Amino acid sequence: MCPEKWTVATRNPHKLEELHAIIRDIISIELLPDGFPPIEEPFSTLDANAWAKAHKAWHLLKKPVLAEDTGLEIDALDGKPGVHTARYGGANLTISQRRQLVLKQMEGIANRKARFRTVLVAVIHGIPHFFEGVVEGRIAEAESGSGGFGYDPIFIPDGYEQTFAELPTEVKNEISHRARAVRKFLEFCKSISQEKGPR
Repeated sequence: MCPEKWTVATRNPHKLEELHAIIRDIISIELLPDGFPPIEEPFSTLDANAWAKAHKAWHLLKKPVLAEDTGLEIDALDGKPGVHTARYGGANLTISQRRQLVLKQMEGIANRKARFRTVLVAVIHGIPHFFEGVVEGRIAEAESGSGGFGYDPIFIPDGYEQTFAELPTEVKNEISHRARAVRKFLEFCKSISQEKGPR
């Protein structure tokens, strides 16, 4: 059976809020407990960083764990910020400064194609299961919108003229990279529950 309660290996309340909106009441999720030691993300791929977070959380909590790593990949910047998205430009920058850095680097560049990629890891009984979600789009010319978080104000998904930060929450939670990874995870949960349910 798929566990009903999961710990998400993050302290970011925005991520938990977004996950809640996608998952609704299908399963129960919570942040890492207070006092949980910091989790390093030293690797060069989203998969490895997501697994590092998931493995440490499972090892210490011995509970079902969800962990994810997300990157913004910009073609004209050779895939940057990529795996370094959360700390692009240095550890001391604010997220607003990181967005401005990206916009500065993209000045005068016609090819603004980019994508958000999420790798989600679910750990059940110590065994990891990987799920990926990708949304294609482009980098805006300037920040726009007050919704969402992170790089949402500068990312316009394909098929739309508004940034993630301008789109209604329910629209973003339907089409986003994170939503696509989570839906794959929920389908997996459904499949194993059916396999091991009553005969």
